[in-house]
Amino acid sequence: MKTVLADFGNRQISIDVPEHAEVIEFEDRHGVADPVAATVEAIQNPHGSRSLSELAGPGMRVAIGFDDPTRPAMTVQTIIPVLIRTLLDAGVGENDIRLICACSNHRKPTGDELAEYLGATIYDRFGPSGQILNHDCSDPSQLSFLGISKAGKYPVELNRHFVEADLMIYVGNVSATGFRSYTGTGVVIGLASTRSIASHHSLDGIPQPGHAADKKVAKPRHSVKDDISALMEEATGKRVFYVNAVPGGDGKLAGVFA
Repeated sequence: MKTVLADFGNRQISIDVPEHAEVIEFEDRHGVADPVAATVEAIQNPHGSRSLSELAGPGMRVAIGFDDPTRPAMTVQTIIPVLIRTLLDAGVGENDIRLICACSNHRKPTGDELAEYLGATIYDRFGPSGQILNHDCSDPSQLSFLGISKAGKYPVELNRHFVEADLMIYVGNVSATGFRSYTGTGVVIGLASTRSIASHHSLDGIPQPGHAADKKVAKPRHSVKDDISALMEEATGKRVFYVNAVPGGDGKLAGVFA
């Protein structure tokens, strides 16, 4: 066995892998010069959507899901404050904003861990009033069953607080992976039930070693995330407004997209 360092949230952890394992490292791009300005530009000019300022308004209940602390903290500490300011400027009441840690079936972070991850300003502003929640993938009272997706026949069961909000926003990270997908979790995984996650997010969905280079391997006939998102949109009558960062190996943002 040999020991290598792997990125985990804001730090690196040591893991042991077989001596013959290939270790692949990402080549860092230069981070954006002004991450806050890049975030403002992204939410004002999103792909395939009206701007967040146009979507938000007085009296709306807003849920902001966000990747859990296994991801770089700079993403949430940069993007969430910009979202909060934009929502308040659009007339959304501060008490009508709820932040939900999309911890999928990971361990739920403690209050201290969330405070460190989100930053003291956001945590102290929304934490004491109970407006920051950990998603619980096994608690029926937190979940809403929306139906069975059409293409993959997946059970779609998601966080009730999120899907019942008037405006659903998700803050995440997207980067390349050695498999046939990308690392963004989003609502489909981060805010799903155990049953829903197990139906599509398993070892069966990851190709065996060598398959990635095998041109004969057939591409999936459908996108799991598109399939489940389509059902979610149909059932709720709403779309999720995504704000995703592309983080570098040092956690700095190489890009922000909405």
